[in-house]
Amino acid sequence: MAIDIEGIIKHAQNAQEPNLVYHRYSDAELENKPTTQLKLAGLYPKQPGEVNVELFAEKIADVAYADLPPGVHALTQFAYEGKPVILISNRVDDFENDDELYSRFKFNVAHECGHVIMQNELYRQACDRAIRARMRSKVSPSHGEAAVRRRLTFYRENAGYRWYEWQASTAGAHLLMPPEHLRYVIGQQLTETATTAPTRFLSEYSLRFRIEQAVRSIFRVSKATAEIAVDRYFKARPLLLKQTVAAAKGHPDS
Repeated sequence: MAIDIEGIIKHAQNAQEPNLVYHRYSDAELENKPTTQLKLAGLYPKQPGEVNVELFAEKIADVAYADLPPGVHALTQFAYEGKPVILISNRVDDFENDDELYSRFKFNVAHECGHVIMQNELYRQACDRAIRARMRSKVSPSHGEAAVRRRLTFYRENAGYRWYEWQASTAGAHLLMPPEHLRYVIGQQLTETATTAPTRFLSEYSLRFRIEQAVRSIFRVSKATAEIAVDRYFKARPLLLKQTVAAAKGHPDS
């Protein structure tokens, strides 16, 4: 079935506040659902490294490359039946020679995948509620999905930063940096610092910077994505940086 690219873009530009009922996923669910989907798609990396998020998008949605509005790298339209649609900017070739721009592009694609993974089922539930309501009021049930669809094309320019955007960004980050691999990379950097790193200029700040650079390089993500991931890791372990620096300054070669 052909994808109505122009219709989806027009729809997205006029989209209203999504008519979804808030569903709170636990931290474990936010980690596990993206990881599970990567494994089902056969794209979960055997070791830390770059995830092919464009190929993953093609596994979970119908994907088309389109001339999207300036500043928009990707957008999603949910589906009541069949696969959702993800439109990806056809200007991807313009980004590939600029690591930072390409990393941002990849995050936007991962973000849209996050919407599909975490919220397409919520969309179907919203459609079911609308269909039931219309059946009770003797309005054609087919209007149920249409009513919900008017409000459920995600478009980052006008969607704002709502709970569904936070969920999609969190899931997208876990797609790009699978938590098991992220923890391994950070742990490896901490171990190397504690046991072998020169300590003359070592501080919590310099150690954090070193870890962010490693995450950015290994997973090929943007500076901002790496910083947020590392910050989240250490917020859950508030003393770890200080303890690692202290251990490094206490080792015999320091």
